[in-house]
Amino acid sequence: MTDKISDKISTPILLMVAAILIVGIMGYHILSKSRYGMVVGIVYSDEPSAVVDREIVHEGNTIHGVKVVKIHKDKVEFESKWNRWTQRVEEQPSLSWPEVGLN
Repeated sequence: MTDKISDKISTPILLMVAAILIVGIMGYHILSKSRYGMVVGIVYSDEPSAVVDREIVHEGNTIHGVKVVKIHKDKVEFESKWNRWTQRVEEQPSLSWPEVGLN
């Protein structure tokens, strides 16, 4: 009888541990990928510009398949095929940016 109780307890525990490991591995995989889209700096003037990765961009430009919608004093507004977001200087790039090497 003890064996049946331990089987009933260990099966759900093993399934839970397996699920936690799978979710953890998937999360690590997503977060560890290098992404395009680091806003390095902003020059705000009559014609504002921003440095994204190593390129100077202006409103209306496209970089890595992402459109620069608006450059503000402290952030840049971007738009991809599926999403629109803002990003500040040195902020971790959004998951909306493509992964490095896939574009």
